[in-house]
Amino acid sequence: AVGCIVVCDVARKASIDAACLWKAELEKCLNPAKIGYRVPVILIANKVDTLMDVQESFVIGAYVQRTALKMNFDGWFIGSAKNNEKISEAIEFLLGKVTKEQSKRVLVGNSGASLEMHSKRERVSSPKLSSQMTNLIHLSSRAPSAVEIHGDKEAQDGRVCVIA
Repeated sequence: AVGCIVVCDVARKASIDAACLWKAELEKCLNPAKIGYRVPVILIANKVDTLMDVQESFVIGAYVQRTALKMNFDGWFIGSAKNNEKISEAIEFLLGKVTKEQSKRVLVGNSGASLEMHSKRERVSSPKLSSQMTNLIHLSSRAPSAVEIHGDKEAQDGRVCVIA
């Protein structure tokens, strides 16, 4: 893996809390001392379009921010995949981090990796979102020919996309 996205449901505290468990698991599996390089991980709190109360939105936003800072995510975004809010920015941010980390690897003689997306929760069925991810990833210096998105609709909390 060269980058990860942990996605949670902004409207469900349990999902935000599950993002902490995913991040901890990623830290175990992708420990730089073990694999030889650092893997950037960002948090996307999805479904902001479902929040109707302004005060509730501020409270949730603050909670997501505290969670992201406490868990040392490389970046965090609150958005909506349905309405394409902040998704491009999040992917571009992660790709910038991945490119920076991969350029460090290239300098020490490691080969670059191809990018492949894996989702631990559900299949991304939006052609618009999949197309956008493909286009953004093609902007990367280590662009793949395609993006593969896998899913499991049985999982209830959190989602992880791994760029490998």
